[in-house]
Amino acid sequence: MSIGAQQTRKTILVVDDDPHILEVLEVRLVSAGYDVITATDGLEALDVLSRKTVRLVISDIRMPAWTGCGCLRRWRSATSSFPSSF
Repeated sequence: MSIGAQQTRKTILVVDDDPHILEVLEVRLVSAGYDVITATDGLEALDVLSRKTVRLVISDIRMPAWTGCGCLRRWRSATSSFPSSF
């Protein structure tokens, strides 16, 4: 991969409490040309979002402690420009 191609790769954050789901999504997305960061819960995802710029978040809806919708509310309040869609 050329240096220019590496600079244009988009980063996706995948959030799921199931390690198998994280692994499958990470492998598929990386093979499609994306950089992938994984998080096992909403708190970890919020930490990632405070440190990294991501283009898309793929999140499980049913997770212990924070649901996907609860995470979305917290992410939106923590970042002023967080686009979302359901």
